[in-house]
Amino acid sequence: MRLLRTIQVLALYCWRRLGQLRRRSAWGYCLRCGRPWGGRGKAEYHQTWFGKKLSFSKGTYGLFPLCQDCWTELGTAARRLPFYRMLLRKWKRVGASGEMTQWEEIERAVRKESEES
Repeated sequence: MRLLRTIQVLALYCWRRLGQLRRRSAWGYCLRCGRPWGGRGKAEYHQTWFGKKLSFSKGTYGLFPLCQDCWTELGTAARRLPFYRMLLRKWKRVGASGEMTQWEEIERAVRKESEES
């Protein structure tokens, strides 16, 4: 019994450590499952556009805190929004400001996109 518990703790540690290493080696990753973006065997990101719409795009800014699989699994705006807020906090920590950090715009875009899906 004690050996089983030790194995479980070790497995959990290794799984978390592997996730940390994968995130460091990638230029971006899903904030829910930790899979890195792009390439073979990696996650496809789900981009949400917000801000003023330009003639050549769906919006001025795009952000993608979730992979397509996690975005679909979460299903509702209420379950998705915490990950968008988490990404916004990360942006602000590295000095992002202005229109691209307007939470109301981002929230509106996520809710609208969730209604359309």
